Amino acid sequence: MKSVDLFLDTSFTHLRVGLFKAGTYCDGIDMEAYMRQSEEMIPSLSLLMERHGIGKDDIASVTVARGPGSYTGVRIAMTAAKTMALALKIPLFLVSSLMILAEDRKTAVCMDARARRSYFAVYEDGKPIVEDSIWANDDVLSYLNDHPDCLLGGEPAYLGLQKTAAPDVLFNMLRWRGGPSDVLKAAPVYLRGPTR
Repeated sequence: MKSVDLFLDTSFTHLRVGLFKAGTYCDGIDMEAYMRQSEEMIPSLSLLMERHGIGKDDIASVTVARGPGSYTGVRIAMTAAKTMALALKIPLFLVSSLMILAEDRKTAVCMDARARRSYFAVYEDGKPIVEDSIWANDDVLSYLNDHPDCLLGGEPAYLGLQKTAAPDVLFNMLRWRGGPSDVLKAAPVYLRGPTR
């Protein structure tokens, strides 16, 4: 009987693989793996499944962080998730890579988009206040200065800032994933910009 929900995120510098059974966290791996996600994802997934005696026929669904993020990173998990969904005939769920890094409280989330730009969004309780977009780094810093009530999530060290949000990313993937997606039409989110 299919009872395991699988979660994948390789959208930026981390590799996250998680297993939930009947909506309850079972096990997961969250590690720094920048530019090694493609090498580490399948062994990490195999380790978790072996550790819990889970076979491919036990997987009920797969959820993936769809971006924005690293072009290659986003594609790694998306390709694996779509392949599994098609091969196993299971639902595919998508979730924003920025949303999963937010707390319930108002959280500004940023990641380095290179060329003095940021992937940026503001979420509160899983709802966007500022949609996923690309901003110039100076605009992000101005926003943060003007909104001191925001927690700061993501990976803001490139801005000389420390994050103040430390969400349970895998749990966020479960609760904010939305409805199932059409596997054949599911695509990563690549933002170009700046959009502000």
